[in-house]
Amino acid sequence: MYKVLWITKEAQHDISDYVQSITWKGAKSTAPRSLDITLINTGRGLHEWLLIQEGHTLLFMNETAEYFRGTVFTQSKNKSFNQSIKAYDQMIYLVKNKNSYVFTNQTATQIIQRLCGDYQIPMGEIKDTEYRIPALVVDGETLYDIAYKAIYATFKQTGRRFYLGSSGGNIYLAEKLDQVNYIVIEDEVNLLDFTLDTSIEDSATSVVMVAGEEKSAITIKAKNDSLAADIGTIQYYEKVTDKLNSAQLQERVNKAMADKGKVMNKLSISCIGDTGVLTGTAIHLIIRDMNIWQGYYVDSDTHVFKGNSHTMNIDLSETDELPEVEIKTE
Repeated sequence: MYKVLWITKEAQHDISDYVQSITWKGAKSTAPRSLDITLINTGRGLHEWLLIQEGHTLLFMNETAEYFRGTVFTQSKNKSFNQSIKAYDQMIYLVKNKNSYVFTNQTATQIIQRLCGDYQIPMGEIKDTEYRIPALVVDGETLYDIAYKAIYATFKQTGRRFYLGSSGGNIYLAEKLDQVNYIVIEDEVNLLDFTLDTSIEDSATSVVMVAGEEKSAITIKAKNDSLAADIGTIQYYEKVTDKLNSAQLQERVNKAMADKGKVMNKLSISCIGDTGVLTGTAIHLIIRDMNIWQGYYVDSDTHVFKGNSHTMNIDLSETDELPEVEIKTE
């Protein structure tokens, strides 16, 4: 049984009986997760007016687990007593605040801890990213963009993927491989529909990176001749601002070539809902007619709850980093 709680500084109220529908969603391209609820808010009959205000907290949960805790930002009401409310989790405060910083020889972990500390944003577990970024200079950018510049710099150098999110009212940083779900979405079981798009818009058949100043510049190249024979020559070029030696630059080029040297697949699916499937986690997908039997990261998720119904729409990106899962068949 799902519950929606309305929390003020003075009290906590269960408003589940007022709620008609719930939409809970997140996306890689959007920092905060959001909760949209529609409800009937009337003082007639046995009901009491719900004096929900911006800045109050909404909590979405079941009997044993909390799914969302966030701050009310917008509301809409009409003559028929229908009310729509939108709340965002703690990630919204990384988007709403901007500043300028100079970081030297710090990890993404240390940078995120500094940002949250400066703006009194509560923190949970912040994974140690280990790699020290030589220099990161930002001018008038959102805290979210600053954090992800640090996360991306770490990925470019180490290949490790990290995800920033909010849980229980606290910001957390996790490594994506730590968030792997062994949830299987399968045709004729819990898959309702799918759309598969393929593209070479972001693909590359060669990667060239240059580091250092003119006289001491280092240039490293990598090619995928097989892909070039199929799609033509598409070169990715980057002037690297980090101070890297040849081995470090070679490592970065190899990672970029592995990431870009393929035809990109994008899958969008609709299926029976599972609250464990969220942006930044991963699932295993089986669509036999398309010969799909592998792991995907979740790029966006939209969960819709109406009465006893729970469905979800998710966008997926392909990855070969996920461990295989054994699927039992009858």
